[in-house]
Amino acid sequence: PGDVMEGSGVLTEPHGDFGRYARARRIRWIFAPEECRTTGADPWSIPRMIAGFREILLERAVNHLRTPERRMDAATLFFGVRGGLSGEERQQLVHAGVIHLYSVSGLHVGIFAGVLMIFLRGLPCRWKYGVLIPATLLYVLSTGGNVPALRAWTMISVWAACRMFLYRIPVCRVLGYTAAVLLIWQPAWLYDMGFL
Repeated sequence: PGDVMEGSGVLTEPHGDFGRYARARRIRWIFAPEECRTTGADPWSIPRMIAGFREILLERAVNHLRTPERRMDAATLFFGVRGGLSGEERQQLVHAGVIHLYSVSGLHVGIFAGVLMIFLRGLPCRWKYGVLIPATLLYVLSTGGNVPALRAWTMISVWAACRMFLYRIPVCRVLGYTAAVLLIWQPAWLYDMGFL
C-alpha cells in the first residue's frame, strides 16, 4: 500500500455474468497489466499507515502462539490475511465449504465491537460509544475494508451514535437507517444479492 506504480496493459470491458456483477459495482473496465514496476513510495499514504497499524496489531495478536501455522491461521481468521494459505490449502477449504471463515465479515466486526465494549465498560457512556466508532473503523480498514465489514461498521456506528446521544432506537430502525445510508452512498447495491 502506498507504492507508486507504472504499468502498461490492456483495458477490457467485462461481459456475461461477471459484466453484470461489475456494472452493479460501477466497474466499467478491467485492466489486465502486461508490465508493472514500482517507481516510488508515498510514506504519508493513508493505506500505508493502515497497513503499518495492521502489522502492529497482527504482531501483538499472534506473537504468543507457538507455531508459525497457528500464527498464520489466527492472522487469516481475524485479519483476513490470506498470504499464508497455499493453493492446495485454499482448494481444500473451498471444497469443505468453509473458505468464507477466512474472509473478514460482519460477524468478525461485531465480535470485535463486542469485545471492545467489554474493555470500555468503565468509561462514561458518550466516551465509550465515541471510542467504539473510530476504533471499529480502524479494524475494518486494517482488514482490507471489504463491503460486508463496512456494512457492519455502518450499522454499529449508527447504533453507537444513537446511544452516544442517549437516543434509544429499535434494532429494526438501525437496520433501516443503515440501509438508507448505504444505498445513498452506492445505489447499485440494491440489486446485489449480498446486500439483501
